[in-house]
Amino acid sequence: MADSEAEADKVIARAMNTISDVHPMELLLADSSRAHLERACVHPKTGASNCSVDSPYSCIAVRRGHPQLLPDAEALNACPKLLGRMGGALSAACVPVNFMGRALGVLHVAGAKGKPPNPEQIAQLTALGVHAGNRIGTLRAFERSQLQASTDSLTGLTNRRVAEEVLVNLVAVDSAFAVVMADLDFFKRLNDTMGHDAGDRALKLFADTA
Repeated sequence: MADSEAEADKVIARAMNTISDVHPMELLLADSSRAHLERACVHPKTGASNCSVDSPYSCIAVRRGHPQLLPDAEALNACPKLLGRMGGALSAACVPVNFMGRALGVLHVAGAKGKPPNPEQIAQLTALGVHAGNRIGTLRAFERSQLQASTDSLTGLTNRRVAEEVLVNLVAVDSAFAVVMADLDFFKRLNDTMGHDAGDRALKLFADTA
């Protein structure tokens, strides 16, 4: 039911507390570049599990596409990012968060050595990962479509349709405003002599500067 990622994060944190009140947990989500993971929310009582994985596909659970249960961080087949954590030996569980086959992030849970989440908790974490991925993925897809519909894809500036809507609203409330218009001298000559790629770069540079 969340209408924003911030609201979704709050619900996810509440769910973490419902699943376990002894295991530190965190939700790590990919940023807009999809190359880096950022901490989105943590367990409200036990705090973060402090996973050091920095990109989605650096996580073994994301690469394998299903939850990973790691009873002993020091085992040879355990994730190497679990070693050297403060507090000594650990156990962990990692649940991938996906949307339409695309990795969004991971739910990471830590515990004492030999005391990872039990099977029922793993099932609940898996369900939470599915619901979180579906909602956050849908919200991000909607945000991208809204952005694409309201901005110019090259420069990122507001497009004509949205600009006209803004002006109509300003006129409707009798608000004072000013319109500034700019023109790039000899832009056609730039396209003709240097090519349209150069023209595109010039437009983007001008938009960024403005």
